[in-house]
Amino acid sequence: MSLWLGIVSQTKDFSDIEGDKQTGRRSGPVVWGEDVARFFLSGVALLLGGGYVLSAALLTLVLLIPAFVLAFGAVAVAVITPGPWSRGEKSRRRRAYRAFMFSQYGATLAVVVW
Repeated sequence: MSLWLGIVSQTKDFSDIEGDKQTGRRSGPVVWGEDVARFFLSGVALLLGGGYVLSAALLTLVLLIPAFVLAFGAVAVAVITPGPWSRGEKSRRRRAYRAFMFSQYGATLAVVVW
């Protein structure tokens, strides 16, 4: 979950790439380029979601439901991030981050409930 939060949360940077460039910030999309960052974060989301499911299945079944919640969210992030759904106006560019946050909230809630 720490890796999920630390890496995939960078989807928030897609909404203000131009502002980051103008102020000298070195976010992932600025350093790597927007398209590379989109595909990288999509791949990382899938790897972490799948890794969480595998870890839960092998180590502690009690975390299997939260792992599937996160994996479902990871698929959503991976589909939204490189596609046209998160390009254009600022509110559209925040969709990948919203999917990330819903996944984070859902997995955390599932840990508490189950």
